[in-house]
Amino acid sequence: MGRDASLGQRLETILAETNYLDWLTASATNPQRAEQCVSNVRRLLALAQQFDPFQRQGVQRFLRFVEAQRAVTSREPVAGSGAAVQLISIHRSKGLE
Repeated sequence: MGRDASLGQRLETILAETNYLDWLTASATNPQRAEQCVSNVRRLLALAQQFDPFQRQGVQRFLRFVEAQRAVTSREPVAGSGAAVQLISIHRSKGLE
């Protein structure tokens, strides 16, 4: 699937097979927080689907694409509250095991 499917299709499949959105809704103690988390994941999926025509350009290009979209969008999730999907490169993730 990693070779044949686009990034958007892979994320859709992962979300469907793991029921991640349902888990987010069920595990949150605050309904508004759950709604924000689900909204953030759906926004990530929408960005991945928008990026699909450029997918041959790699993950770095996708991260730059997401950053550019975030700069354009005025509705940013608050990263400090933990209610945001955070994308980082493999290099920046070192030590976060």
